[in-house]
Parts: sequence; C-alpha cells; structure tokens
Amino acid sequence: SLQDLLPEAFALARESAKRTLGQRHFDVQIIGGTVLHEGKIAEMKTGEGKTLVATLPAYLNALEGKGVHVVTVNDYLAKRDAVWMGQIYDALGFSVGCITHESSYRYDATYQQAQKDKSQEADDERDARERRRTRPILRTVQTMNSDLIFCATIWCMIWRSRCSVGITWPLSTKLIPF
Repeated sequence: SLQDLLPEAFALARESAKRTLGQRHFDVQIIGGTVLHEGKIAEMKTGEGKTLVATLPAYLNALEGKGVHVVTVNDYLAKRDAVWMGQIYDALGFSVGCITHESSYRYDATYQQAQKDKSQEADDERDARERRRTRPILRTVQTMNSDLIFCATIWCMIWRSRCSVGITWPLSTKLIPF
C-alpha cells in the first residue's frame, strides 16, 4: 500500500531534493507531507516551503502510475514550480509537465492554475476518462486577506465520480480531516 511505501518514498524525494536543488526537507515539512497524503489540511505561512512539501505526497501518489496534479493559484506559479520541482521528479524517474492544454495529461506529475474556463474543464474531463486513472490533486489556496495560506488539499478524481472537499474560512491552525 502507499502507506507502507511512505517512509521510503519520502526519503527518496528528500534525498532527490537535496541532490538536485540543494534543499532538504525539514522534519516539519515531512510531517506536512504526511498530513497531505492522509487527506488532511496543513496550514503553512509564506516562506515555510509549501512548494517543496508538495513534492512528497505528489511523488508517493505518483508511484501508483495514475498521475498527480499539483494545482497552483496562477499560470506563473504552475510553470515556475513545474520547472523548479521538476528537477526532483526527473531525478526520481518521473516526467513532469504544466497543463496548458490536454496533451499534458501524459506526464506523471503536472502543475496547473486553479481557475479554468468551462471548455477546458470539458476537455480535461474527456482526457481523464481516456486515461482512466485515479489521481490525487494537491491544491494550494490563496486568500486576499493574508499572505499565501497553504492548504494542500487532496482532491479525489475517481473514475466516473469526483469527491471534493469544501474549505471553510477562516482556517484554524488545527488539522482538519475530511
């Protein structure tokens, strides 16, 4: 199971980050990655390594070969993070892309902006059906009232059905299971 693979997968991702980027996940970031993998919400402030943390559950869940989406708040961050964190995934033998059109679904990990128009959603739904895979999605939520608040939320995209989690503001500092 993925839970059984978690320690080794996180260790591989941590070592890959150290070797490729010169950045090593702190213990608290490992905890954050575990929380996200468990489908809970982790709140992190600006500069606490949200982008790096997301690589842990993204790598672990991509091991199933079903693809993982890491959703950011805008195209700039999606492109930046795909290139930046892509070095980690590449060292781990995974492909990475940034969704700008339907062809990006061929990658193991893809970064995209959170807002899409309805025609893109229809295309994405078709592509998801074609791929016929379950994929967890990590989502970064940004509020207007504060700096970036991190809520990497695992969204289920299950073949033939979707399960999503609503977020109530303001967020508490406690972990909230869904």
